[in-house]
Amino acid sequence: MKQCKKIINQGQRCSNPVVPGTEYCKQHKRSFTFRRINKNTEPDIKAEKQPPADSKIQNAMPSPPGAKTQFPKLMPDKRDILIAPKACICIRSNQKQPNESLHRCIILLSNIMPLNTYVNIKTHSNNSDILILISPEQKNQDHLSVFYDALSDISSNCNAILYIGENELFIRYRDENAPRGYDAKVSSSSEKGVYLFDIKKNIFFKQKALKDLPLQNILMTIRPQKSATLTLPETAFVTAPIPLYPLISKYLSARKLIFKVARSVFKSGKKIMVFEISLRNKTASSNQIPGFLLNGLSDLPDCQVFLQPYASPSKKILIEYGYESPCSLNHIADVFSDNQIVLLYGNTNCENFCISPAPVFLKGDTLIKGQIQSSEPIIAKPHEKTKITKLSIPLRLVHDSRSGSVTSALIIEPEECQWLMKTLYLLPEKLIQSMTVFWGQSKVIIQAKQLNMPLFPFGIPMQKMFDANLFIPLHTRMSPLLSWDSIKHALNISKDHATFLTPEFRMDCPLETWLPLSRHVISPLSNPNVTINIKQSAMPKLKWTPPVQKETSKIKKLFKTEKMKQEDLHPKTDTSTNILEMAENCLSHNDQFSAGMYFFLAGEKIKAAQCIEKAIMSDH
Repeated sequence: MKQCKKIINQGQRCSNPVVPGTEYCKQHKRSFTFRRINKNTEPDIKAEKQPPADSKIQNAMPSPPGAKTQFPKLMPDKRDILIAPKACICIRSNQKQPNESLHRCIILLSNIMPLNTYVNIKTHSNNSDILILISPEQKNQDHLSVFYDALSDISSNCNAILYIGENELFIRYRDENAPRGYDAKVSSSSEKGVYLFDIKKNIFFKQKALKDLPLQNILMTIRPQKSATLTLPETAFVTAPIPLYPLISKYLSARKLIFKVARSVFKSGKKIMVFEISLRNKTASSNQIPGFLLNGLSDLPDCQVFLQPYASPSKKILIEYGYESPCSLNHIADVFSDNQIVLLYGNTNCENFCISPAPVFLKGDTLIKGQIQSSEPIIAKPHEKTKITKLSIPLRLVHDSRSGSVTSALIIEPEECQWLMKTLYLLPEKLIQSMTVFWGQSKVIIQAKQLNMPLFPFGIPMQKMFDANLFIPLHTRMSPLLSWDSIKHALNISKDHATFLTPEFRMDCPLETWLPLSRHVISPLSNPNVTINIKQSAMPKLKWTPPVQKETSKIKKLFKTEKMKQEDLHPKTDTSTNILEMAENCLSHNDQFSAGMYFFLAGEKIKAAQCIEKAIMSDH
């Protein structure tokens, strides 16, 4: 059981057990007392309610063709579609992302009309319902339904509803249920506000609850989109921190560029420098700033490059390089006041910013040219005690994130050879045949001359440089970037050695000591040899008995033959006589030794001894 957390006198903790579900005992548990109060918990301003009872308003109903309109300022045009002088797009706050719908709606509206002239936005103070009030041109009243049809498509794409009317009364615009439009009977109301007449439920907004939402604030939250094609500009702008001003100004001056400089301050209080860049010598064929220049400036820390797709004498709208605005700049330019510079960032880490008033740009050429009023030139002389050391630039191995490098060699420790032996059984035949091995005292190196090695889970993978016998770790490169002749001279690389460079060590391995990996394939010597002895045995005796033939009585009577005995079929032969004949035959051919053997088999021992003696004497 847990102990009570109450601290009593002298800093001691209460020793009573806690009440289940709490952190204190029954004596020290917290108690709550609820009492009834007379308080109005409803909000002061309701976001939505039915119109007042004295208005006697009915809901919107489809209007039949040719019928007279009852809604104020509602009239048919030449297409017999009900129109009104003004329109209202309502975006409800019960959507998942009302701000996204508002951005989408503003982007689409900017492509068909100037926003500052015809659009006014109001928002509700409590639940952020948004009303976009639109006042179209009165010139084309006869075909105003065409314009409202475009607004209806925009509203449906933004999860909003389009209403038409004037002043404070608006009725829903036509849809598939009412091809001609909607109509309703309306009487005057004493309470001021915006009335939206719909099919099922009318909406009412009090005038006090509606607040104006500046268009400039909305446009500053819309970010540019990634551009599909990059266009090189004639004039570009760069924002950079003040410490980078000397570096950038000298870089631009060395590239023969004209630039102007101005200072500004962000909302966060950070001071920046704004550069305006253009080519000094423009020709008919090349009047655009090179792309490598813009990429180099954008890679600097906290530096952004901007293009100027819209410019006027009084204001500038700048968009980050590589991006484009989804809005029509000609239709949103009037939203911003004069003497402003608008910076629209595509990078989500930066916020869109408006520099107001626009700073004064000074010519960069006049700022970097120094003038010294002196009659005598100043000659710099080194101090006598100062020793000028030799300039040395060490080669470094830096990380290279570019893909495409392959493993050509592998440096492993001697204790990792067991892992290598297990891995070799999984490699293909061609790769093993192309591998060579250098066995050093502290390192073992495996190199594949013809094929690319896979990435082993151990060792140091090395890549080949300049198609020569120089190897560096995978995903690294030499810094600074030099040619092969310069690196060969600096590292003193020999043709007869393979050089392996890592940040920790360098190894120069003679080429004559490399051996093919296939020569290291051996047979295990620890297995015992097995001796195979062939056991000699006599030839088996074969016995064959002819099958018994059935003799019939008719054949016996006909031929009257009797069965011959086995001795009559095979007459007896004298074996000793045959052996003596073979002995005489050997004597006729002067083969004393064979004749002696035959005599011995026939039992003629004296003749056998004489023949063998003659054979021995003839050999000597």
